[in-house]
Amino acid sequence: VSANAVLVTVPLGVLKAKTIDFIPTLPDWKQDVIDNMGVGILNKCIMQWSNHSDVVWPKNKFWLELITPDEASADKWTTFFNPTSFKNVPVLVGFIAGEAAIDAEDQTDD
Repeated sequence: VSANAVLVTVPLGVLKAKTIDFIPTLPDWKQDVIDNMGVGILNKCIMQWSNHSDVVWPKNKFWLELITPDEASADKWTTFFNPTSFKNVPVLVGFIAGEAAIDAEDQTDD
């Protein structure tokens, strides 16, 4: 197979492990970027409701952002994806990242 260009999408860890044999090899500057790039934490929580009457969020909005002046909650679970209309099931997916996600990793289910 020959091509003028190839788009490769793999996790950063795969690139860091150098398990892919690129021909030609990646330029040094690209490998340096890969070697020095870090990864972060992104957690998600999927919530499903049984009754449509429980839905209190806009049904026709796919992405919701909670904006609060309270610093204690400003970076915790503020981004939500609303896939409810895809399967007609009330669902929200909450996202948390960065330091707040690291803190969430230490929480228990209790």
